[in-house]
Amino acid sequence: MAAVSPLFSWDPGGQWRLDARFTRSRSTFPGVADATGDNSMLLRETWRGWRRVWLNVAYANGIESFEDLTAERVASLASTTVAGGVKVTMPSLTSVITTWEHQWRSNDSRLDRLTVLLVQGFR
Repeated sequence: MAAVSPLFSWDPGGQWRLDARFTRSRSTFPGVADATGDNSMLLRETWRGWRRVWLNVAYANGIESFEDLTAERVASLASTTVAGGVKVTMPSLTSVITTWEHQWRSNDSRLDRLTVLLVQGFR
């Protein structure tokens, strides 16, 4: 598999930040004659309304996870995802990031996922 993924971020230094990513991937598998290409995109808006709290919303369309990519599933991985999250930065340089995602997959299944990350920063 090969993927090219340019990322654009616009942060005017105020409360708002916009991120956009486009991914073009091409997959080939041993024993399978055809190569498969796919396009994915992500738009994420972040609002830094308070000193230590950021809120974000996101929309994504394309392959839901390259970790699940297999030859027989290449054509059925398309999905649409909406997500929302909050990041809280503590005075101790620890951040707690919580994200909820709702995903509609091309095989008519749906997925809800809640992710909680603890990130420790250093000075």
